[in-house]
Amino acid sequence: RLYGTDLILVPELLGEQGAGYTIWNGSFQNYNQLYRRTQISTLSNAQGIWTQAYNAINQCNLVLANLAVVTDAGQRTQFEGEVEFIRATMYFELVRLYAQQYTPGGANAQDGVPLNLTAVTTTEQADTKLPRSTVQQVYAQIITDLQSAIQKLPTQNVTRASKYSAEAMLARVYLQQGNYTAARTMANDVIANSGASLQGTVGAVFANRNSGESLFEIQQNDQNNAGTSNDGLATYFAGYSPTGDQNVLYGRGDVYISGVVAPSPYYSKTFADNFTGFAALYDSLDTRGPDTLTILSTKKLMYISDGNNKTGRLRTIKWRTYGQNIPIIRLAEMYLIRAEAEIRAGQTSAATADVNLIRNRSGAIAKTTVTLNDVL
Repeated sequence: RLYGTDLILVPELLGEQGAGYTIWNGSFQNYNQLYRRTQISTLSNAQGIWTQAYNAINQCNLVLANLAVVTDAGQRTQFEGEVEFIRATMYFELVRLYAQQYTPGGANAQDGVPLNLTAVTTTEQADTKLPRSTVQQVYAQIITDLQSAIQKLPTQNVTRASKYSAEAMLARVYLQQGNYTAARTMANDVIANSGASLQGTVGAVFANRNSGESLFEIQQNDQNNAGTSNDGLATYFAGYSPTGDQNVLYGRGDVYISGVVAPSPYYSKTFADNFTGFAALYDSLDTRGPDTLTILSTKKLMYISDGNNKTGRLRTIKWRTYGQNIPIIRLAEMYLIRAEAEIRAGQTSAATADVNLIRNRSGAIAKTTVTLNDVL
């Protein structure tokens, strides 16, 4: 349920922050509390993410503690790199969700999350409550694990973590820290040497397993997935298709994207009168946008409406079916990370070129120059 649901859905709801772009319309009160910022300490999602992430971390620690049983040296090195990558990724998600933000240039002595690098194998160990490490200590461990993983992982691995999966994740970490020079270095190496390439459409990344743009994704199929009954991304993000067309709408439709009018009665009239919907942010030619809203089977569109964009309800078709893979890191993100680093370094022309690669792929109008706000 981590990347299969909550590590994607929960940040989506928390990141909304009243802009009116992402709307929760479902009946599950736990997600409703997150959306409205009324969550309480016993929120099941908060406990669930914490428990499952630390379970994954402990599985990594168990593997690291027992690597000696792997007799093949090459496999042993690869397995070690894979679990270091997973452990670093889990700690990166945890420290961003359960601790205060990293402050570039600061001491970052604020409480982070508990660091446990030893396998827990007994009830007594499980019952031991570790103190929170500082944010600085957690980030240092994340970087250590990823740097180690980069040295051990193969350069190519379609269904598992590779060297460039770890470099891409490290680019994310450095960007979060405000270490833009290091973030650019990592992103640049992934772009130049991973062999990944932007797909012809954004939809192709989500419609095809392990596309040429993917740097790491969760492997799923119709039999083995995050869930099909009130769980999994398709449950919440996709609408229900009355025609049974599973290529388009296949879920509860609990999360929708605002169209061109104020999306919810919970917003004030002042907000509604001055509202700019998510749909209005797209150029008219952008193939990710909702201009051809009534053509439900058009797979190139990333957003589909209830039939009329005036309803203010657009549903993403990134998550159409329960068995599709879940892309976690894509090459497009590396271009955007590099572009942000270039902008901050005053390299506007290089940043503009990177941003326009993404815009051109989506059919959006190219920028003559980009600003930091364009990248963010």
